[in-house]
This record gives sequence, structure tokens and C-alpha cells, in this order.
Amino acid sequence: MRAIVCFLCAISLVGSSAWSRGTTTRNEGTQSVAEVQQYIRDLEYKWAQVDVTNDRSIFDQIIAADFHSTSSRNGQRKNRTQWLADWEYEGVKSATNIDPIVQVFSQDLAMYSGIDETKGLNKDGTTWVHQDICTDTWLKREGRWQCIAAHCSRIK
Repeated sequence: MRAIVCFLCAISLVGSSAWSRGTTTRNEGTQSVAEVQQYIRDLEYKWAQVDVTNDRSIFDQIIAADFHSTSSRNGQRKNRTQWLADWEYEGVKSATNIDPIVQVFSQDLAMYSGIDETKGLNKDGTTWVHQDICTDTWLKREGRWQCIAAHCSRIK
């Protein structure tokens, strides 16, 4: 994780500050900062909805082959294959992204931070609510945004 943070800091220092403020002219095929921010928020929403729909095909679209995750719940680091194998459908009734923030570092690197809130029903009919604060690193390769790293901590 420390390596990812150092990498992001280095990119932000050498990246174009004018582009990150959204003030440059756009070339064909590039997105403004606001467009990237909205696109990443949309991808995060799709990811959250997998908890409701159990449509795992979304993972193939948004999780990079070289993806790595860390979790404070069990202290484990997992690659994409391990993360997908451990992902479980929990019968979630709703999934929401609370207070999403997207920091754009360059035309192909962005970081998302937000709270993923899921709600469901226990066997006795009572409602449960979980909140995880997450930081995801997104990289655009070959015209496609994918998550390359994720860290989540359970807060509720």
C-alpha cells in the first residue's frame, strides 16, 4: 500500500497541474477532469450494485488483471483471482456510495474514496447495515478505466 501511495504522490507531482485543474484544451479521445470524475463515480456505482444484483460480469469490466486489494477486516492482501474467489453474494437489498470523492492525477490515473453502504435482511427479518470506507485506484489502459488497487475498512 505504501508503494501505491508513493506512486500516486509521484504522479501527482510530475503530472500536468493545468490538466488536473481541467484547464487544458482537450484532444480527441481525452476526457475533462469532471468527465473522468463522473465516469469513475459511475463505475463505483456499478461495482456497488453487484452486491444487489449478483451480476459478476461487471467485475470483468472494471477489475484489472493485475488488481490487488487489502482489507482491514482480516489483514489480508489479495490478487484479482483470490479476491474474486472470496467474493460472496450476501443478499444485499440496497447498495449506496456515500460522499464519493474522485481525485484525478492525470488522463489515465485517478483515485476514488467513499463509503460503501449496504443493507440487507437477517433471517429473523431485521435489517442489517454495513459501511466500508474504501480507497480505489483507477488506471486507464487502452481506452478503458479499471481498478488496479482497493483498500476497504469496515466502519459500521
